[in-house]
Amino acid sequence: MATVINPSKEELHNLSNEEAAAYFDEMVRQFLGVSATEFLKDRKKFESNPHFPSIEFLIPLVDDSEE
Repeated sequence: MATVINPSKEELHNLSNEEAAAYFDEMVRQFLGVSATEFLKDRKKFESNPHFPSIEFLIPLVDDSEE
């Protein structure tokens, strides 16, 4: 389960793993124009994109290696 914060409304939203993955995929597609799967396979390829830091910040939503 992931928690997403909406700072403009000071709200917390708990997301299921599926919802978190869908949100991450949507953001990657919006900012980088590729699927989350493609992004995660070769992140270094996108490091020069100005939106990379914003997407990199969201990786914990789909990275279950720390659970």
